[in-house]
Amino acid sequence: FEVIEVCRKYIEELIEYHGERNGTNLAKKQIVWFTAGMPGCKSLRTEVFAATRKEQIFSAIDRFSINLEEMENIITETKAVRCR
Repeated sequence: FEVIEVCRKYIEELIEYHGERNGTNLAKKQIVWFTAGMPGCKSLRTEVFAATRKEQIFSAIDRFSINLEEMENIITETKAVRCR
């Protein structure tokens, strides 16, 4: 998902510019904005707001991205079955 890639890159630059502590706190707010309305975003927000290190934030984003891809694959497979 392109929006997740953009989010991740933006968060990396935010943390690089502001330092880990301030950048991590700013990243939390931005992640909410980037993922608003996406399926599973509530669990991502919960994980991100509990994070204290950048590695935790990036792990949460990576898991969220994998879950989105899995959901998309299930939807695609379901549509293919219906079309037969």
